[in-house]
Amino acid sequence: MTAGELYKMIDEIDWSQYETAYGNAAQDIPHFQAGKTPSVPGSLRELDDELKVELLDIFQGFAVCTERFSSDASWPLQLREKLKADLPVFTAVSGSKNEDTAYFAGSIVDSLRQKGA
Repeated sequence: MTAGELYKMIDEIDWSQYETAYGNAAQDIPHFQAGKTPSVPGSLRELDDELKVELLDIFQGFAVCTERFSSDASWPLQLREKLKADLPVFTAVSGSKNEDTAYFAGSIVDSLRQKGA
């Protein structure tokens, strides 16, 4: 996957469906156009190791931070459910020969399988 393809995928995200610490993401990220949300986790196998590790690091942060989120906001639960839907992808990637890739993917899997989370 090229950087251009990745940017195209990012541009297709409907940012109005997400909230940031400062408000609605569509207002915070105005240069992205509304569109269909891509399945970045599903594309992980196609990425080179360096980019894969960086994305897994971000997904790990999401998985850990949404384990026990104390807020009335619905986005943490929605984000966690989307991550759980991609659990088979993270599980497959956790078997990578790349140490960093395997670590981050394994950590995501462990976090998403936490009971009560």
